[in-house]
Amino acid sequence: MDPVPQDGLPVQPMDAEETYQHVFFYFMVALRNLAVDSKPPQDAGGNIIVAQELQNEILSGRYVIGKEKLSELEEAAVAALASAVGAVPDTALKFPNGMMHPAWEPLRLQAAMLLGLLDSRIAENKAYFEQY
Repeated sequence: MDPVPQDGLPVQPMDAEETYQHVFFYFMVALRNLAVDSKPPQDAGGNIIVAQELQNEILSGRYVIGKEKLSELEEAAVAALASAVGAVPDTALKFPNGMMHPAWEPLRLQAAMLLGLLDSRIAENKAYFEQY
């Protein structure tokens, strides 16, 4: 029996492909937010980026590794960024000015380069969601 939420519509669990595509999508959002070079850093909606949330979102990108969707080079680049983001000092995670900490500067460039590397995968992800 499917779980029924309060609105009465049945909930269908996501399959592995849908889960991957959603995680990849939100990882790309996080990469774009990290690559932003504004003071203070803001997302596309103009909201101030919270360093600790962004760190967690980038770290979640490790989920896309080992799913046979990315090349070895792409996986290595995702892993390297996740590792670097995981190593930022606690002082770079403090609200409200954590994203202005100098530790984020090289990571912004790394995120921008990763976006370029994943360009074809981003297009595939966009096509996946456009079919629905």
